Amino acid sequence: MFDTMTTFTDSLFYDVSSWTLPLAFNLDYAALQARSFVPGVMGRAVGLPAFPRGAVNGGFSEYAYVFEWDGYYAPRALNRLLNAGYNVKVAQKTFTLPLGDGSTKTFTYGSILVALGLQSSPGAVHGMMETIANEDAVQVYAVNTGLAQGGIDLGSPNFASLKPQRVAMLTGAGVAANDAGEIWHQLDVRYAMEMTQLDVDAFNRVSLDRYTTILMVAGTYSGISSGAVEKLKRWVSAGGTLVVYGSAINWAAQQGLSAAKTKDSDDTKPDTRMRRYIDASDESGAQQIGGSIFRATIDPTHPLFYGYRASSIPTFRDHTIMLSLPDNAYSTPMRYTADPLISGYISKPQLERIRSSAAVVVSASGSGRVIAATDNPVFRAFWFGTDKLLANAIFFGHTISGSTAAR
Repeated sequence: MFDTMTTFTDSLFYDVSSWTLPLAFNLDYAALQARSFVPGVMGRAVGLPAFPRGAVNGGFSEYAYVFEWDGYYAPRALNRLLNAGYNVKVAQKTFTLPLGDGSTKTFTYGSILVALGLQSSPGAVHGMMETIANEDAVQVYAVNTGLAQGGIDLGSPNFASLKPQRVAMLTGAGVAANDAGEIWHQLDVRYAMEMTQLDVDAFNRVSLDRYTTILMVAGTYSGISSGAVEKLKRWVSAGGTLVVYGSAINWAAQQGLSAAKTKDSDDTKPDTRMRRYIDASDESGAQQIGGSIFRATIDPTHPLFYGYRASSIPTFRDHTIMLSLPDNAYSTPMRYTADPLISGYISKPQLERIRSSAAVVVSASGSGRVIAATDNPVFRAFWFGTDKLLANAIFFGHTISGSTAAR
C-alpha cells in the first residue's frame, strides 16, 4: 500500500505494477523506519468516517459569496449552482478580501464567485450556500465588499463567466468500456452530473448543438463517419470543448481536431541482430506499460489545474502513447519530469520516450478547445489525485485563452 518499487525480477505483468495508495490520493507522506518509531506519532484509530460538512463563514451577505475550488466536491457544488440558474464566475487570478470578523483571506486561482447583484433571485442565494456547505462539504465565505486588499477586485474581467454544462461521452463499438465506465461513475455518482452516453452509431446521426462538452476515452473510433467528423469540427469551432484521452488522442490528431502529436522513438537505427522466434512475445510485452506511477509538473495557474496548490503531481498510466511538446509553451500545462518514474515497471526505451514529454496538450479551433490528456484521470475510481482534471476540463475548458493553445 505504501511501498514504491522500480526494480523487478520480471518484465511481464498480469495487471498494474504499482499500487502506492498515498500517491493515488496525491497525499504528502513519509516513510517512518522502525528505529524512528515512537507510539506518540500515532493518532486515534479511524472508525466509521462521517461525511464532512462545510459552513457559511460570516453568515448572511448582501453582496457576494466565495468558495475555493480545493474541496473534493466543489465540482458538485458548482454544477448545482449552474443548473439552478445562478450566475457564477471563476477567478483567474488571486485576491485578498476582508471578512466579517475583521480578518482577511486570500483566495487563489479557481475560486468561485456568486455575486448577488448578478442574480435574478438574490434572496435565495444564502439558502443555496447553506445547501452546498452542508451537502458538498465546501467552506463558503460571505463577503460584503468587492474591493480587494490585494489582487483583483470582484468586478475584474479576470473573473470568467461559467455556464451550465451538458456533457456527452462516446460509447459502443471500439470504445474502451472500462475507461468509459470510470468516467461515467465519476460524473454520475460523485458529482451528481447528468451525462449522455452517445453510441458511436448514434453519434453519426444526432445533432451536437445541445452539448457543451464531449468526452472520448481510449478507443479506435473507426465507426465514426466522415460526415460526423466534419460535424464535430464545426461543433468545436463554434465553441465546444472536446476532451480526448489515451488512444483517442491519435484519432483526434488524424482527423485534424487536435495539434497533439505522438512522440516517436529516438532510436531509429534498425536492429540487425538475429532474434529467437520464441522470444518475440515476451520481448514485445516488456515494452508495454501495464500500469505505473510517474511524476509530472503542472501549472496551478492554468484552468485545467485549478484546485491544486503544488507544482507537481503523481499520475498513473497504463499505455505507451507519448506526446511531443508543441511550439506553444503555454499549451502544455502538464508534462512529465526529466526523471518521471516514481513506482512501477517501465523499460529503458520507454523511459527515455516519456522523459519531459507532454501529458496534456490544449489545442484551439475557432472558439473551441480540444484537450488531449495522455492519462485517464479517474483510473478504476481509486486514483483520486488527478480526478479534478476531468471536472476542470468540463467546467473551465471554454475559459482557456486561445493564445495559450496549440494550433
